[in-house]
Amino acid sequence: MLEIKKLGLEDTELFAKLYRNAYPGFGGTLEQVVASMKRFFSFPERTFYGVFREQTMVGGMCLLDFEMNLRGQGMVPVGGVALVAVDLLYKKEKIAKEIMTFSLQHFREKGTSFVTLFPFRMSFYNQMGFGAGVEHRRFSIEPSNLPRYTSKDNLEILTSDNLEEVVACYNRYSLTRNGLTPLSAHHLEGFFKADSARVVGFREDGVLKGYMLMRFIKDHMLVNQIYIPHIVYESDQALQELFTFLHSQADQFHRVNISTQDEGIHYLLSTTSTNMHDVFDSIFLETSVSGCGLMVRVVDVPKLFAELQKHNFNGETFKLKLTLEDSFLPQNEASTLLYFDEGRPQMVTEGPVDAELTLPVADFSSLLAGTTTFDRLHRLGLAKLSDAAHVETLTRLFRTNEKMMCMFAF
Repeated sequence: MLEIKKLGLEDTELFAKLYRNAYPGFGGTLEQVVASMKRFFSFPERTFYGVFREQTMVGGMCLLDFEMNLRGQGMVPVGGVALVAVDLLYKKEKIAKEIMTFSLQHFREKGTSFVTLFPFRMSFYNQMGFGAGVEHRRFSIEPSNLPRYTSKDNLEILTSDNLEEVVACYNRYSLTRNGLTPLSAHHLEGFFKADSARVVGFREDGVLKGYMLMRFIKDHMLVNQIYIPHIVYESDQALQELFTFLHSQADQFHRVNISTQDEGIHYLLSTTSTNMHDVFDSIFLETSVSGCGLMVRVVDVPKLFAELQKHNFNGETFKLKLTLEDSFLPQNEASTLLYFDEGRPQMVTEGPVDAELTLPVADFSSLLAGTTTFDRLHRLGLAKLSDAAHVETLTRLFRTNEKMMCMFAF
């Protein structure tokens, strides 16, 4: 018999031991992992839980409460599932399934309709109804292949004294991009703690309007690489000056590695080829390495659309009966009648509809977040529509201006 209990700060070492046993490759001494967990336990948006069999903790997880700029039109409450761990001795005993069942029920009962996580294996969470979310790319470029503009006069090296400015800059940026979530000082303070890292900022009229986190990768004393995991810019000038700065670093850095979800970045590069010898299918040059990070899931359709009443689904007027296939969370399978009036959604209890739509919850979650399009799902046979004449209308209705992004690694 399993029991799931909320953990307190006094349970930090117990959870740290569990996590090291669940993920032996995590690294670090027990003391180092305990120190990291104490920091996580102190974050106000995080709550830790342990899964107990009698008196033994056999699993655990962290649940988060935060907001997300869903579809790029405003913040909605979102849940996160993190640090899912099962002790080595208790693998393959359906403990992870119990963790996820508890987590989804927890958020649904709390009134949170949208849940996210970073997967250790995508197929595992896809079976539980999570859809593919953010596609992440890493470009590896010689500095000379980055654009050089007219100036980098407005740049400066930032320190921990600038932390509040960095937070304010990021949070303004988060209001403009689909999927971003507001952050606090404790999320970003780590930027300034590593000896091998620098934060370069762009200032305009005294206000920080962009910044870039750099980490140095040492090859040897004089030739190294730069790793860029985080770029925020509120204007094209901010981005141009940051790239001009990177272009000027060729004397000591032979590669700049940019890790980004910003689809437009590669248009700025004179070449996106990682290596002229990396060719596949005869003539295609490798441009980047890509992977899927954040996964997304709807856990309560009526609650979600109640929160999206002020969102505009591209001005479309349409009456839709929506049914999700959700075997992992059966109470989420009930049909919902949605009337979109010039883009504004409202739920009704009865009435005629223009079409009926049935699809798996994972695919609907990706569609709603803007990581895929309706016509693509329909073409692949994943969306069952009662009248194919409405494919184009529903494609316009659910389309977002840009794909989802996530710069909050939890």
